[in-house]
This record gives sequence, structure tokens and C-alpha cells, in this order.
Amino acid sequence: MKMIFTAVLIVIALSACSTKKIESSKYQSKAFELFKESQMSNQNTDSLLNQAIMLLDRAIEIEPMSNTYGVKATYQMKMRKYEAAISTFRDALEFNSKFQSARLAIGILYDKLGDSKRAKQEYESTLNFFNNFTESEKETLEFISNKAALLILFKGKAKAMEYINGLISKYPDKTDLLMQKQFVEQMDREQILNML
Repeated sequence: MKMIFTAVLIVIALSACSTKKIESSKYQSKAFELFKESQMSNQNTDSLLNQAIMLLDRAIEIEPMSNTYGVKATYQMKMRKYEAAISTFRDALEFNSKFQSARLAIGILYDKLGDSKRAKQEYESTLNFFNNFTESEKETLEFISNKAALLILFKGKAKAMEYINGLISKYPDKTDLLMQKQFVEQMDREQILNML
């Protein structure tokens, strides 16, 4: 009898989780539609993005997820609300401390605000954070892309090339590393800063 009761509780919990994700994703979809509309419109862009942000806030209330925080921060950046975006990325990191893009974006946003001292602190902190990843985490394309961009921003293009070439030597069969090498060869600090 106890096992049946436990099984019923598990089913109810899973159903509640699933319902929350579905409801949250509806708000996210509506926010994305507003974002697309804002990109096609020459007027009311900020108004549409503010509406999208309110929908994302509702989605986060229902089911907090790091990617939802990231989308919200991206919309804030589009509106040039860099300090708000930094705050949102910090919220995302409280939810998911391994959200690599958020860590990198915070440094970039400080750079955009002209606060090179805080930007360097964030880049250094992020680089130290990256060094604590496991070997399998360090082999993911997301990690490699983020670390290469970070190295370009913080240590220079030569260090980024050294990093990528080291990976190519270590993993000669990984063809996606050649794409990363091309990225590093073609990008400079200003281009990365302007990507956001």
C-alpha cells in the first residue's frame, strides 16, 4: 500500500512539473513572437521588448530556467539596458552556476558600459571558473566557443589561437575544432563586443 501511495505522489509531482513547464513555455513563445515583431518594426521596438520581458518574468515565476533568464537579458541588451541585463544574468547564475554564456556576457556588458576594471575582473573570474570544469565538460563546443571568445577579450587573439591549436593537436579527429579555429582567426575583440 505504501508503495502505491509513493508511486501516486511521484506521478502527481511529475505531472505538476510538466504542467509548469508547458505553462512557462507558452509565455516564452509569446515573448519570442513579440521579439520577432520588434525586429521587423521600426516603431514601438522598446514597447514590444518591454512586453516580451514582462512575459518572460511571468515564465520565470512559473518555472525558473537559466535559458529564460538568458533570453530576458538578451532582450534587455537589445534595449541597451546593460545594467539590467547584468542583474538578470546574475539571477541566472544563482539558478544555474554553470551557465557559461551568462558569465561571459557579464564581462562583455561591463566592457560596453566602459568599466574596463570590472570587465577584466569578470573575465578573470570566468577564466578561473572555466578551469574548474571536468575534462568532458571542456570538450563541448559551447565551452570551447566561450573560452575562445573569453581569451580573445581578456588575453588576446594569440592566446586564443594557442588554446585552439592545442585542442586541435590533442583531438585531431574533432572537425568542429577547425570551425572554432576559423572563428578565432576571423574575430577580434571589438567584433565580439559588438556581437551582443
